Amino acid sequence: DLHRRRHSFPTRRSSDLENSESTEKRKLVIQSVATAVMNSHFEPKQLNDALSNDIFNLFIQRLDYNKKFFLASDIATLKTKYANKLDDAIISPDLNAYNEIVKVYQSRIAEVKAFYPTILETPFSFKEDEEIIIDGKKLQFAKSEEQRKDLWRKELKYQVLVKFKELKDEQQQKIDKKDTSYDSIKTDAQLEIEARTKIQKSTKDYFDRIAKINESDLFSSYVNCITGVMDPHTNFFPPKDKETFDIRM
Repeated sequence: DLHRRRHSFPTRRSSDLENSESTEKRKLVIQSVATAVMNSHFEPKQLNDALSNDIFNLFIQRLDYNKKFFLASDIATLKTKYANKLDDAIISPDLNAYNEIVKVYQSRIAEVKAFYPTILETPFSFKEDEEIIIDGKKLQFAKSEEQRKDLWRKELKYQVLVKFKELKDEQQQKIDKKDTSYDSIKTDAQLEIEARTKIQKSTKDYFDRIAKINESDLFSSYVNCITGVMDPHTNFFPPKDKETFDIRM
């Protein structure tokens, strides 16, 4: 009796099955979206190395526009391995490039999250002259972990300095107005501590927001880089986001 036969199948953990199903679904999404974009144009862009490079650069830019996390060596390695192969990964759906880029990105975030609090533990001195570039287009990826840490030190010091000046100006305004609600004049050292405490909180909030970016969000960003390069007027919406978009429209 066929219904009574017992068969032995290799067992897989439910998490493995879920990951496998998720991978296959994502491959199908990439292939379907790319096909839809190409079929909607009379003269679609060719899937070639140039387009692949554009997708790679756009995805890196979307992940780390201000070059706070990746190292230059990360970008060089990933570029060599995948920059010219994303077109092939679309034609024959493959997520190796996406997975490795995201893995490196998340590991670099974890490293920065681990060391930045120590920078804010010590008072900053604003006596020496230092320069900082805040325009993401002009920034370069750090060449080493030490250089990245120093760039973060400068960035956090700049933020504390801006907040320090803001607090000092507020205090001076109250003094000038003879504000009776103002109890005592704070020293520069006290204002620096207050400014640094506020930046500690805002930086923690920043990393908390990053932590809320899940795999689905990252994958959506990747697919939108593909559609953005192939057709700037096309956007990919995951099912839940599409429902929200349809409701708002």
